[in-house]
Amino acid sequence: MTEPTPPAVAVVGQPRLLLVEDDPQLSEMLVDLLGKAGHAVDHAPDGQAGLHLGLSLWVPKTPSMRCDLPVLGYG
Repeated sequence: MTEPTPPAVAVVGQPRLLLVEDDPQLSEMLVDLLGKAGHAVDHAPDGQAGLHLGLSLWVPKTPSMRCDLPVLGYG
């Protein structure tokens, strides 16, 4: 299992997102853009790491994911 990045530090009231993306360049770009838009972004490089991060650190209010995530047997 690939380890997720350390959790983002969120300011009270700041929107917090969990990004699960296996493409390093795309995830870096999205974390940067979402951060500049005022979001605290946690990133996991695959579905298994995303589940671990999401269930161990916080529960997103509006989960959204694609169905073909690698490592969970869908990719």
